[in-house]
Amino acid sequence: MARSTVGLIGCVLISLSPSVCAGGQAVFVNLSDEDVYLAKAVYQAATAGQGDGWRFSGWWKIPGGGVVRQEPGFFYLNNKASQVKWDNREESGGLISGDKFDRFVPTGSIGRDPPEGYRFATFQKMDDGIWNISGNAYKLNKQTIPFEFKSEVQKPHDKDYTMAGTVYGFELSGEESKRASKVSWEPRGDKLHAHVETGQLGVDVYPDLPGFYRGKVTVYYVERK
Repeated sequence: MARSTVGLIGCVLISLSPSVCAGGQAVFVNLSDEDVYLAKAVYQAATAGQGDGWRFSGWWKIPGGGVVRQEPGFFYLNNKASQVKWDNREESGGLISGDKFDRFVPTGSIGRDPPEGYRFATFQKMDDGIWNISGNAYKLNKQTIPFEFKSEVQKPHDKDYTMAGTVYGFELSGEESKRASKVSWEPRGDKLHAHVETGQLGVDVYPDLPGFYRGKVTVYYVERK
């Protein structure tokens, strides 16, 4: 199993200056033809009515060629044959069930025997980035596309860039802008959606200098071999 840190996931640019916008998510990309199922463990701090502990939940299906995004944390993945694991990851014990589940376990209360309907499993800590699930059915591909949005009067722009498979990330380069705001890029299935507003509100003060936002976007996607 391999990890890449280049994928950039559904982010809103607070500033137009960075050429890279980190999405901060753990993104699982299934390159096999088999369905893979994901469970997660989330630590919950103590509240007024409940002590601290861990919430174990599952399952999220990752079909062949599919993509699932989660907040970084501890995860358990398996296919029909075995657990899907990565080398050199921090591990922690947890609970899983054969059916869909959602169970809170207070700290220190997991005993020697698991609760009825559950079994112990080893969860791995996954940071933000792209986590590839090995397989021979799909491959990673990319396409670099120039873009330009402009207008004199304030105007919203929306555009979809359609790929030959599921989009799992993107990277921006060579950005230039003037009187541009509300820039966002978001993977939506086999599309990368762009939104931006350019131009001036009201009377044109600089009619010969329209607002614009331009550059290049590299779209990363999963494609069947």
